[in-house]
Amino acid sequence: MGVKILLSVILTVLLASTVSAGIVISDSLLEGDSSVYKVGDEGYLLTLVIVDIKKKAAMFELNGERSSILKERNEHKFEDGSIIIVKNVFGDRDGKDLVDFYFAGTGKNTVPIKEDSIIREPTGTIEGIDQCDDEC
Repeated sequence: MGVKILLSVILTVLLASTVSAGIVISDSLLEGDSSVYKVGDEGYLLTLVIVDIKKKAAMFELNGERSSILKERNEHKFEDGSIIIVKNVFGDRDGKDLVDFYFAGTGKNTVPIKEDSIIREPTGTIEGIDQCDDEC
């Protein structure tokens, strides 16, 4: 358990030092789903494009820019400096695969949020203790 806390602290410091303004979150998405994360009057549109459960890999799209294919514990840095890290790739959940991830947005290259956009509240923050117990 101590290793998980230490890893979480190191990851928090790394992401916080990379991102001067914006957001740092931990969240989950189902394959094909999107979330809008608000930063000021604008935000990030993050989509989980595809999941390969056999390879435990996923690809995301942030405001129209696609990530590389990421395996668990891999990261991708987008053009604006935002970072996504794949935490866990899970198998079938109601017909779709689920991916837990960390996201650190710089607050740059955000997109306007429409009034009818559904703003998703992340399931946790990077500062919180990992809730996955011994199954991670």
